[in-house]
Amino acid sequence: MPNDNRLVWVLAFLLLALLLSALANVYFLRLGRHFFRELSLARLDPLGTAQMDTADDGRLAAAPEKRVVFVGDSRAAAWPAPEALPGFVFINRAINGHTAVQTQQRFDQHITPRQPDIVVIQVGINDLHSIAVLADDKAAIIRTCQESLLALVAQSRAAGATVILTTIIPAEAPTLADRLTWSAEVETAVDTVNRFIRAQQTDGVIVLDAHALLADQNGRLASHYAADFLHVNEQGYTVLNKALVQLLQQMQ
Repeated sequence: MPNDNRLVWVLAFLLLALLLSALANVYFLRLGRHFFRELSLARLDPLGTAQMDTADDGRLAAAPEKRVVFVGDSRAAAWPAPEALPGFVFINRAINGHTAVQTQQRFDQHITPRQPDIVVIQVGINDLHSIAVLADDKAAIIRTCQESLLALVAQSRAAGATVILTTIIPAEAPTLADRLTWSAEVETAVDTVNRFIRAQQTDGVIVLDAHALLADQNGRLASHYAADFLHVNEQGYTVLNKALVQLLQQMQ
């Protein structure tokens, strides 16, 4: 009888291990397909032209108000225009998944023709996220991100726009699954680039410290502002827009 019980426990353990293995295989298959999809989209449309809706460009270009253009990655793409702010129109030209490098390369095609008066830049996390799997290239990735941010500022100024350069929004504390494509080195790189960004304030360049506004006491995206590990929820954007509106009102 004891041997029978032991056999039952062994079989139950083996079945559980088999189930967990099957679930892990499904998870990694979906994760692999996700990253392959992202890579394929980047290859087929490296500048992200297919993601942009330009239907209102003509109307906005003719508007007498000051044109505020958002540029950057998914954090910028999801940034809603402030409500009831007379004197300004808002155009979003940010693209999900884009790096500072990609944003800089497409600026003259996608942003300059909009004739922006103000450019709001939120970008950099996708550049630095790659450090999790390219740790040996950390210094080069940080340097390239910084150079691209400087180029974006220069392109904006050349287009006649005032720049609102935001610090990089932090990530939330990573879950076990997130740790597969994350590392503490990414967080230190975000801190490094944010110190660089804070030093860029000068005539025509205003720094909006998004990191300070949304971070918790550990320097990570506060859970009550997080839509998920990397993205901001409605409450977080309300905080960002309050700071943005204050800056815009000072420009009137």
